[in-house]
Amino acid sequence: MHLERVIRMNDVQEPAGSLHLLTIEAVLDDLTGGRALALADGLTLSLGDDPRSALDWYRRN
Repeated sequence: MHLERVIRMNDVQEPAGSLHLLTIEAVLDDLTGGRALALADGLTLSLGDDPRSALDWYRRN
């Protein structure tokens, strides 16, 4: 699990989805798809390759 404070100016990347607005399915889709989730105070949550693979396997089985 990776937490970081994100401060971006003129960033063209897709914004992180706010965690409190997402369903469990959407949270799993975002995390396993490599997208970040927006947390409080400008923090984001994202997963590295190995945890994403494990979570995707668990989600499908």
